[in-house]
Amino acid sequence: MDGISPVLDYRENAVAFPGEYAWIELDNVTGTDYLMVLFAKQELDIDAVRARFEQAQGSFPAQVARAVGPDYIPPVNVRYDTGQLAFSAVMPNNRAVLDFLLSIEHSAH
Repeated sequence: MDGISPVLDYRENAVAFPGEYAWIELDNVTGTDYLMVLFAKQELDIDAVRARFEQAQGSFPAQVARAVGPDYIPPVNVRYDTGQLAFSAVMPNNRAVLDFLLSIEHSAH
């Protein structure tokens, strides 16, 4: 989106996602939908990540881990807050990538 920067270079953030004038909407296809957000300190080559994802085998989370590569922080190394939508992790290096995966089971109406 024009005028919206993906850079958040301060500690506390409030983000309108996917944007100020856009939204995410479920379709009429039943099953599991996923929303994946990648957090990284350095800019990602998202086209390369997407290409590796499309070539990866396995479950959706496994495909994401393979697409991100060796800098991927596995979920076992992330602390999730059960009372709210929040999490924290130690970033082992400046190339580390943390994913936040939301899976939604739904049925068509």
